[in-house]
Amino acid sequence: MEHRGVRYEIKIALGKNRWTWIVHTSPKARQGSIEGPRRDAVAAAEKVIDKWWKQRYGSSATRVTEESGRARPQSD
Repeated sequence: MEHRGVRYEIKIALGKNRWTWIVHTSPKARQGSIEGPRRDAVAAAEKVIDKWWKQRYGSSATRVTEESGRARPQSD
């Protein structure tokens, strides 16, 4: 799966309604786990990507354009 051009994975974890998410950010991947429906794991992974994106690109994080299937900060 992909959000803002950043690849992430959602995997089933041991236990009832447990999920592991892995976000492939640069320079190091981030991961975590969550209990609940799968959509909560997707939301958690996308939240991590949004936070990483904002740290990397600053205030332009909310304004992006799609170019070649990759999200990039939009220049003014």
